[in-house]
Amino acid sequence: MPSRVKKIYDWKGQKQGLCVAEFLGQDSDIKVNFWEHQTWKWVNLENLATSVFPLRRAATQIFINKFQEYLNKSKK
Repeated sequence: MPSRVKKIYDWKGQKQGLCVAEFLGQDSDIKVNFWEHQTWKWVNLENLATSVFPLRRAATQIFINKFQEYLNKSKK
């Protein structure tokens, strides 16, 4: 979050978490809250960072890098 936004609004944002899992079902098995997630879609890992809101791209790229490191270690 840019510091100018915090100074103007004294807004700290929300804490978020992330869970990664392998989905073995069909797309039709997924039920989402239409109003909050009406534009959900599957995204390849290579396109993930460019698919998120611009302010979240740097953090998303950090996550992707760490996740790939984890996957590479677990293959050994």
